[in-house]
This record gives sequence, C-alpha cells and structure tokens, in this order.
Amino acid sequence: MREDPKRRGLLYAGTEHGIYVSWNDGDGWQSLSLNLPDVQVSDLLVQENDLVIATHGRSMYTLDDIAPIRELGPTMAAGSLKIMKPRVATRGVDEAVIQYALVRAADSVRIEILDAAGRVVRTYNGGGAQPPDSASGRAEVPRDSAQRAAATPPDTILNPTGCETPRGGRRGGGGARPSGRAGLNRFVWDLRYPGATTFPCLILWSASAEQGPLAVPGQYRIRVTAAGQSQTQPLVVRMDPRLKGVTLADLREQFALATQIRDRLSAANDAVVRIRRIKSAIAQRVARAEASDVVASANDVTQKLSVVEENLYQVRNRSGQDPLNFPIKLNNRIGALGRSVSTGDARPTSSSYTVFRELSAQLDAELKQLQHVIGTDVEALNRALAGRNIDRIRAE
Repeated sequence: MREDPKRRGLLYAGTEHGIYVSWNDGDGWQSLSLNLPDVQVSDLLVQENDLVIATHGRSMYTLDDIAPIRELGPTMAAGSLKIMKPRVATRGVDEAVIQYALVRAADSVRIEILDAAGRVVRTYNGGGAQPPDSASGRAEVPRDSAQRAAATPPDTILNPTGCETPRGGRRGGGGARPSGRAGLNRFVWDLRYPGATTFPCLILWSASAEQGPLAVPGQYRIRVTAAGQSQTQPLVVRMDPRLKGVTLADLREQFALATQIRDRLSAANDAVVRIRRIKSAIAQRVARAEASDVVASANDVTQKLSVVEENLYQVRNRSGQDPLNFPIKLNNRIGALGRSVSTGDARPTSSSYTVFRELSAQLDAELKQLQHVIGTDVEALNRALAGRNIDRIRAE
C-alpha cells in the first residue's frame, strides 16, 4: 500500500487480484485495474505523476499522468466540465497531455493553446461526429481537359494528379481533433505552432510543410470549451535539462527564423494553389468558348502560369521517391532549410540566414512574375471573355 505524495488520504493498494484505490484513507475502495489481466500486484510506486506497479510473472506497468485520480476523486466534480492540471512538458522530449472530463457527451469541443500574452497559438475543434476531411481525399476525374473542366465545381483546384481541394488550400498541422465522450478525455498537443499551407499530393524531400515551429520554453495556457463551459489551466513548457551551452535566447532566435521560413513556404504553396485555381478556371472557360483566338490566348496564359508553378514546385512528383529523379524546386528548398534550422535545440548558424535571404529573393521574383502574368495576360484574357459574354476569371 502507498499513499499519494500529492493528495492526502489517496491510497493505492496492490492485492492478489489487481490494484485498488481509495480517496478516503481506506474507508472505501474501488478497482483501478482497468485493462490489466488478473494479476498479483506485488509492489507499487508513485513516481511524480505516474503510478508504477510490479506484478508476479507479468512484468511491470505504468499508469501515466494520474492527475484525474488526484483531482476528480470517485465522482465527477460539480459542473459539466473539468480540466486536469497538465504536467510540465519538456521541449523536444515529451508533449503536452491535456485531460478533461465531461459529465455528458459534447457535440462540440474546442481546445485552444495560448501563450503568456494570451495570444492563441493553436486551436483544435472536435467533439461529436466529425465529417471527413474533403481536402485530403481523391476524386476520379475525366482525362479529357474539356470534360475535366465541366465535371469540376467552380471553386475547385485540380493538380496534375487529379486530386482536389476547396478554394484556398489549407493550413498544415490541423488534423488532430479532441473527443467529446462522456467521462475522461485525453488530447495531446505536440508543442508545435501551425505548419505551412499545403495542397493535395504535396511531396517534399527532407521537409514537412505540415510541421510548424516548436514552441519556445515558457508559460502557456490551455483553454477547453465544451458543454456550455470554458475553463483554463496553466501549462509550463521547459527546456530539456540535459542541454548544455544552450540558452533561452538561442531557442527564441531559432523559433523566430523557423517561423519566417514557415511563412515563406506558405507563400510559395499559396502561389501554387492560386495558379492551379486560375488554370482550372481557364480550362472551364475554354470548354465553353468556341472562338479559336480565345482558346489560343487561354493556352498562352496557361503556359505562362505553368512556368511559374514549375519553378515553385516539382509538378512531376507522384511518390515520395520522385524527388530523387526530378530536380528539387523552390518550395522544397525552403522547406528543407526549415527542417535544418528546426532540428535540435540551437541558435541558427550564419549560413542559415544567408540561404534564407537567397531563397526569399528567388521567391519574391517568382511571386512578382506571377503577379505580372495575372495583371496583364489574365486580364487581357478576361477582356476577350467579356466580349463573348463568358464569366471573367477571378484571380484573387
């Protein structure tokens, strides 16, 4: 038998048939065996926030993060929502575990991570039944360009592989969804800020657009909103205590550069999404136009857009191994720099800043060329379409 070192009167007892817990100095007991087999618990230890047991012949088990046992007791506290105080998270070692209890199932659950200034770092929405993420799905489309355009909704972007996504792409790193089940729920924040914009079938070598910069050690807050209530708990993110010669200022500088790189990668990917949206709109107009001069002008504009697109992204990539066969393009180079800067815990090197400035200048040149094509060639095509009562191409 052991008493919890952080809550007086909270006892754990190992028996011949599992483990039990008491919240009232042993006056009453409840089973804590959960999914354990019927085993003899010959020893147990409360180590910080974990309960560790030794069995006879069936190895050892750890029940990690026993905050709910300490805070809730045998019954749910007053109110429909209760957030447990999260344990300290260590940057680069473990993640932030968020545990919250609901008296009844909730159709909507929102978890927000806030920094010390109260700014929202990440937002996760879930609870209830979640619709499938249409932006990540595949769709069968006709091979013929005219049929392809006619079968495509007006706000859809098509890339060469036939994938589709709603207008505007999507921000990476938003796949995790908190649950809204009655009882105890668990959600993990990976300590990362949002990633860069992505698009369907995006393939990068030695880079991940979805993975955002790692949070700097410091004070954060967790806010959970569900069942008509909203509660917050403080969260501490600490530096790995094993690090030597690394300061908080170093990690702040690393975060700042990683954030700039992420934003530049988003700008490149946003441009690809925009180009594909315009090209799809052009294909739809061509399918309706009968004049050969309009078709020729549309093909010319499409070709100019494709030149910029192919400078930004390797459009021939179809699998994770294709970057070995085809040249790495600009967004991949930016993403690879981001991975280099974010690997480990250290101040960025001077060469990282040099490469960042060079890649940023190249990206600015491509974005300027894209804007020139939109402002001149696409607008000229729009005037030709207007003369034939065909809807103009929206290039914003």
